[in-house]
Amino acid sequence: MERVCQALHNQLAPLVGAPGFNALLARAAKLAVREFPFLSAIGAITTPNCSFDGLRQAAEGRDPAVVADALVAILANFLWLLVIFIGENLGLRKVHEVWPDVPFTPPGFSSEKAQP
Repeated sequence: MERVCQALHNQLAPLVGAPGFNALLARAAKLAVREFPFLSAIGAITTPNCSFDGLRQAAEGRDPAVVADALVAILANFLWLLVIFIGENLGLRKVHEVWPDVPFTPPGFSSEKAQP
């Protein structure tokens, strides 16, 4: 999670600022608490190293698959919030710059051919 967060921070902080990035990430974590209550034990996010205070302690003794799902939920919420705040085109383009191997279709572009 820290590597993913750091990569996103490096790409997005110049655009939204470090406080904006931290706010989006904190909100994403709070939204994930609904599905993964153990995340309520985590505290502030510190960037640029992207460590969540208390995350390791909250994850201790839990099924690794559940912890992985919780981290994916945080990331998914973060990307959703990013798209809401800066727009789908810009948000997804910035994410694509972090992970260029992930397929990306710009908004408004359809890979399906128009039917006559």
